[in-house]
Amino acid sequence: MIDPVIEAKQLTLRISDKTIIDNVSFTLEQNKIYGLLGRNGAGKTTLLSLLAGFRNPTSGAITVNGEDVFENGAIVENISFIRDVKMDSDSDRLEDYLKGVALFRPHFDWEYAMNLVERFKLPIDSPMNELSRGMQSAAHVIIGLASRAPITIFDEAYLGMDAPARDIFYKEVLNEYME
Repeated sequence: MIDPVIEAKQLTLRISDKTIIDNVSFTLEQNKIYGLLGRNGAGKTTLLSLLAGFRNPTSGAITVNGEDVFENGAIVENISFIRDVKMDSDSDRLEDYLKGVALFRPHFDWEYAMNLVERFKLPIDSPMNELSRGMQSAAHVIIGLASRAPITIFDEAYLGMDAPARDIFYKEVLNEYME
C-alpha cells in the first residue's frame, strides 16, 4: 500500500439509541499530517477507531484506496493506531513488548525503535507496568513511529509525557514526514 487515500462517505455510528457520528464525509489525501480537534466526548476517538478498522459504522463507509477498512487484514496491517493506554497489568519487559508488537507489523523497523528507546531514555529491561505514565506513552509513540505504517494515527499519545519527551515526539513525527 503506497500513498493511501482515506475516504469517509456519509459515515454514521450509533451505539444503542445514541448517535455518536452522524453523516460525516471527508477525504484525506496521502503524504499529509492531519489534526482532529474537538471537545471531550465529541467522538474524536470513535472516529479514529472507525478509520483504523476497530469498529464498523452503522451506515456509510470508510475506505482506504477504495477498499473498506473494517475486517480487511490487508488494509489494517498498514494502519498503526496509537492511543494513550495505561499498562497497569502488563509485566512484559519493554524489549519483549516491542518484539511482540513487531511480529504483527510487517514494516516494523527494529533499529529505529531501539534508536528511539535511547532518545527517550527508556529502560529496555523494565516491565511495562513499572514504567511511569510518560515512559509508557513514549513506548507507544515508539511503536507508532517504528511500525512504519503508511497510515499512522496518534490519539493523544503524548499524554503523560514531560516537555523534553513531547519535543522528541514532535520532532520525530516531522522528520518522518519530511523524509
